[in-house]
Amino acid sequence: MRAPVLSLALALALPLLPAAVAAQDFSGFYTLGGCGAGVDGQILIPEDMSRIEFFESTCGLQWLGEIPGFGGAALYDMTCAGEGETWTDRLLLMRAETGGLIMLRAGFVQEFAAC
Repeated sequence: MRAPVLSLALALALPLLPAAVAAQDFSGFYTLGGCGAGVDGQILIPEDMSRIEFFESTCGLQWLGEIPGFGGAALYDMTCAGEGETWTDRLLLMRAETGGLIMLRAGFVQEFAAC
C-alpha cells in the first residue's frame, strides 16, 4: 500500500519543481562588417545548435546554461578544430539589440550582424 501513496506524493510535487530551461536558439548566419563583408568575419550556427562554424575552424558546442539576468544569454563550452590544431574555449552568446549576435570569449567581445 505504500507505493500508491508515494506515487500520489510524486504526482502532486512534480508541478512545483522548476521547469528545465531550454537552450536559447542562436542559430543563423552572422557576419562582422555587414552581410556583404568578406568570409573571414562570417559565422554559421546550425538550427540544432551543435556547433559554430568560423572561416577556418569549427567548434562543437556544449550548452552549460542560461546566465540569469542577461536576457537569454547562454554559456557554452567549445571543442574546436581548424588549420591542423585542436583547442577548447568557453563562449557566451546573447542577442544584440539590433537582432544580431554578441559573442564574448576570454579577452574580447564581438557583435555580429544577422544576415
